[in-house]
Amino acid sequence: MLPTLFLLAASHAADVEAPISYADALARAIEANPSLLSARAAVQSAEGSLLSARGTFDPVAGLSVADSRSISEGASQFGPLSAQVSGLEWGASVSQFLATGTRLGLDLTLASERYRYELLETGAVWEPEDPQYQGRLAFRVSQSLLEGLKTAWNLEAVQTRRRALTTAEAEARAALLQAVADAAFAYWNLRYRQDLEEIAEETLAVAEEEARVVAAMVEAGRLAPVEISRVQAVVVQARASRLEAENARRQAADALSVLLGETPGVAWIAMSAPDEPAVGTLDEARVVEAARSGNPGLEAARIAEEGARVALANARHGRLPDLNLEAAAGLTGFETSYEAAIREMASGALRYWSVGVDLTVPMGNRGDRGLVWAAESDLARARVARENAERTLAEQVRAQIRTLEAGREQVEYGTANLDYCRATLSAEKARQQEGRAIQRDVLEAERAVAEAQAGLARARTGYALALVELGRLQGRMTGVPAAP
Repeated sequence: MLPTLFLLAASHAADVEAPISYADALARAIEANPSLLSARAAVQSAEGSLLSARGTFDPVAGLSVADSRSISEGASQFGPLSAQVSGLEWGASVSQFLATGTRLGLDLTLASERYRYELLETGAVWEPEDPQYQGRLAFRVSQSLLEGLKTAWNLEAVQTRRRALTTAEAEARAALLQAVADAAFAYWNLRYRQDLEEIAEETLAVAEEEARVVAAMVEAGRLAPVEISRVQAVVVQARASRLEAENARRQAADALSVLLGETPGVAWIAMSAPDEPAVGTLDEARVVEAARSGNPGLEAARIAEEGARVALANARHGRLPDLNLEAAAGLTGFETSYEAAIREMASGALRYWSVGVDLTVPMGNRGDRGLVWAAESDLARARVARENAERTLAEQVRAQIRTLEAGREQVEYGTANLDYCRATLSAEKARQQEGRAIQRDVLEAERAVAEAQAGLARARTGYALALVELGRLQGRMTGVPAAP
């Protein structure tokens, strides 16, 4: 027994008292909450995914160089021959895909080639001294005429990532609200436990005073000796209650430490007190409507339904075949130098162009039809989830409103009861001074005051916690920043 008490006393001495206000507790909880930190990381990941999807429409530039050698055989009017061709080609290009389903490209190519011909029968060789230089400037365009003509179809990946980002932001907002709610619950619970500990200490003092008075009255022969046993039992019970209250306060402080990112063992002291209940009744319809517009969980459900609706529209559009218009035009030049080839190309003397269409029709189209069926099912499930979320939220808000109203009444009752008990105590003290009441009556009145104080503290804490939960459901809480 003694070693246990020694360890308990040592652990109590190790705690360091640290006063903290309600606002400071919320701020520290926001910075340390692991779920909120994870949600913020998810937002950054969603931003990266959106940026990547937008990159599909970025212009693409390219540079190329190639050195080539080839040997081939063929026939000519002089007999069979061997042809050797060596070349060096330089290229630059820029291309871009547009949300209209258009692909644009511009290519510039410069090449030089050397030729060597050998007649296999006679061994005669012909090799021009100067290489042949070629320049080519080409403009390409491809336009989808059916499936890819719809802008929403081409932007599907971007819109999907944007909805994912909005959802991640809503989830981060929900994590923020939950972190604040958890910290608020822990803080007000600590404050309540502190009040109970103070009340328990006062109750113990009252019990010890009663024991002293009873002992004096027994010694004076005014009470039976059995009264000493009764008051001693009361003192032991008061000491046990004080120890229980102290342990509960320490446990509440440790719970707050975890939420603040601290190691348990700090003796936090809650310096703030719960606000008094607001006067007047809540407009249930307005409160529910505020929750429907501000609750991040419901916002995420709506985003999911909207995404499923867009996905179904795109899946239905995707059943169309691919029909693309392909067009190209360009300029070329063939001369004995790069400069001459470029001048000839710029003159426009050697032009070319082509126009055509490309049609692709999947036989049976089972892949696209299956996507439509799946999208219809996804939309139905998303709609059910959103409707259920709205009903559940309305039920939770209404229940919380009733809890608040009941909590307000409990605070009013607790305040009135405490005033009554204090008035009774004052009356007993006055009667004692007049000789019409004994010390025992005063002590009983003091115990009644302590019980009333505990009841009022419990009522105020319950009201504060109910107010926090209602704010979380509405998506708006005191001490919460505008963005996570």
